[in-house]
Amino acid sequence: MATPAPVTPPRQEGSEWSARRAYQGASEVLAIQKGPVGGQFLILDRASLQLVDFSSPKAASLGSFAMDNSAATSGAPLIERFADSVYVVDAALPGFRVVNIADPTDFREVTRFSTTGPPTEIAVREGHVYLVVQGGVVVVSVGDLHAPVAAAARTWRGSEVVRKLAFDEYGRCYFADGATLAILDGDPDTETFLNVRA
Repeated sequence: MATPAPVTPPRQEGSEWSARRAYQGASEVLAIQKGPVGGQFLILDRASLQLVDFSSPKAASLGSFAMDNSAATSGAPLIERFADSVYVVDAALPGFRVVNIADPTDFREVTRFSTTGPPTEIAVREGHVYLVVQGGVVVVSVGDLHAPVAAAARTWRGSEVVRKLAFDEYGRCYFADGATLAILDGDPDTETFLNVRA
């Protein structure tokens, strides 16, 4: 039996998708996160963290914070926001910074933390920042997420290809360690915090 030829639907005028608004940044965009107000987005590119307002007909940058992320890996979560505190990977540090964006014309660095290599992913849970780095996961205690202070850190060592953090409602942290899915106790209030779950 012959395979029927594919059917091409008739083209309709005006059916093409087009961007309603566009914003041209200075360099490749690495990550996007919702901003503090509707229509605003945080954009991390290789040169800066920016707050861009897309609510008006012409998108406009409201403020920025210079960063060198020329060595950052795109395609993974590199920004987390809690109210006016933005947790952002900084590959040049290497580590992460917390930037306060309450005044878009004057972004302020609140705290920072250095790691042994550039993080490839960031997640923030229960007063802790989880960073995927080459060979493991670094967990940094920051206390109050809205007024963070980077303090003690713990590291879970894995293979050289650790990636992709995820969390469940029970405080477990899942991530890919090569071909294995590792599960860590992500509840900082337990004695088994950062131990591998059976």
